[in-house]
Amino acid sequence: MKKAAIGLIIFSFFLVSSAGAVAVLNGGGILYGGTAGFNLDAPKGWVFDNESGKPDGLYCVMYPEGGSWAKSPIVIYGNIGEAGEKTLEQYIVADMDDMKQKVKNLKYTMSKGQVANKKFPFIAVDSYGINDAYERVLYVYAGKSVCMVVMSTKDRALFMKYRNAVYEVIKNIFYMEVHDTTGGKGQ
Repeated sequence: MKKAAIGLIIFSFFLVSSAGAVAVLNGGGILYGGTAGFNLDAPKGWVFDNESGKPDGLYCVMYPEGGSWAKSPIVIYGNIGEAGEKTLEQYIVADMDDMKQKVKNLKYTMSKGQVANKKFPFIAVDSYGINDAYERVLYVYAGKSVCMVVMSTKDRALFMKYRNAVYEVIKNIFYMEVHDTTGGKGQ
């Protein structure tokens, strides 16, 4: 996927994001930064990569096996934001309002609240319009932090084919409180 195609979203996440490092595990890793860490898993048949997205400010990217971050027509990436005193719904509405200021043709739908790994509330948001991409963002709430898992593609058929693969990323999600004093740069 072209870096420019995700630039606007990355910019938006930088406004509220604190993720900056990943500890890699078998088939996944722990995305951490600021005060939160979240365990994420790559969907079956996808690569979990903590290196290729670094030039874009992303420490947790995924793409189908045989592809690459730079050339894959569909990607998934993760980031962390601080919700502070906002509820999950308030956080999402604020994020979407901010995006609507930047992307005039943005269209989105928000799912009802769900629960991941029996304890972490999340909401899925499907959107179209950011650099002509179809996206599904899972906003997972824990400890006043939000883990955002984003699947993005410009190909509607790929979006429809993989739209549920993004749920595999949070199937075993867990949260840990982190005290990252490196500003997301790790040790």
